[in-house]
Amino acid sequence: MTVVAYGTQAPQSQRYKPLPARGDVARGIQIAGTLRPIRPVPPAFACLSVELAHELTHRWREPCEAAFEFVLARNPHQLAHLIAAKRLAPGDLTFAAEILGRADDSELVRAALVPLLSDAQAVVREGAIYGLSRHLDDKTTAELRTLTESDPSPAVRIAAEDALGA
Repeated sequence: MTVVAYGTQAPQSQRYKPLPARGDVARGIQIAGTLRPIRPVPPAFACLSVELAHELTHRWREPCEAAFEFVLARNPHQLAHLIAAKRLAPGDLTFAAEILGRADDSELVRAALVPLLSDAQAVVREGAIYGLSRHLDDKTTAELRTLTESDPSPAVRIAAEDALGA
């Protein structure tokens, strides 16, 4: 047996060499083999929970009505969060607002959609009105009355009148 004095190097034949099957590269390959490939999450969905965002990403590559319905079925609070994040294009935001209106939680729906009644885009205001139509309370009814009288968009005024049953 060869003894090496403290502070000196062992001969080349006695130095530690990791087995290739147990090295960092092998461990990385082993771990990668157990993971399913992850598609990048579209920016619009990045505000959702990680699990839900990845579920959506495996089904849809961009926001759409079916994706919003999926989120509503899984977690209405996440759809409300997606709406509040304002990461959606106006057309998508209006569909998301209408779909959130199908939720049973009126407080959640009003909290997410009432702020959209003052959005710069008429299409977003209109979608918010349709989403709110089943969830009206006194305060929301008053806001819709104001829209029927003063909104610059005829489509928004008509939608508000329809929601109020006028």
